[in-house]
Amino acid sequence: MNSSFIIILIFGVLTLLLLIILYYINKLIIYKNKVDNAYQAVEDIMEHRMDTMDRFINLIDTELETESSLVNRLEKLQKEYDVRKKDMKYIKKTNKYLTELKALDKVYPKLKNKDLYKLLSSEMDTNQERIDYAMDTYDKEVAAYNNYISNEYIAKLKELFKFPDYDYYKRKKWYITMKEYLMK
Repeated sequence: MNSSFIIILIFGVLTLLLLIILYYINKLIIYKNKVDNAYQAVEDIMEHRMDTMDRFINLIDTELETESSLVNRLEKLQKEYDVRKKDMKYIKKTNKYLTELKALDKVYPKLKNKDLYKLLSSEMDTNQERIDYAMDTYDKEVAAYNNYISNEYIAKLKELFKFPDYDYYKRKKWYITMKEYLMK
């Protein structure tokens, strides 16, 4: 055999091996980006919920001075949002207070007739549905990522290139939608 043929063959095999490795790294990057995008969607929706909650608080504050303790608790939660937004206990507490806030129409029927109250209440339910959908999407993307890196060789590439580990949202159905609340 010719020595130049052997060099070309070795170069071809190395190139093929490099292309295979690049393929798997690219696929790992795609999975990572899907997880990151799904997480960002959850963050964006939760941020929108905080804005809606602020408008809700303002409505309650102007309409019902007797509910100032609930308004104060919600405002305190809003101030903690940036620091604790990834904490499930914080999310549960926020949902508990929001359920209390939405229950005020039982105590104050005139509030239920306000168009802004109806709009904000509906928006809060929609936000919660969107958060659930976004969290489910995030969990599915994390499952796909974790399934992909379960391969021994892919796991080594992940460690070599320092790709992050992802975990699921550990949650249950911890909220009560307005429809479920009204049906009680």
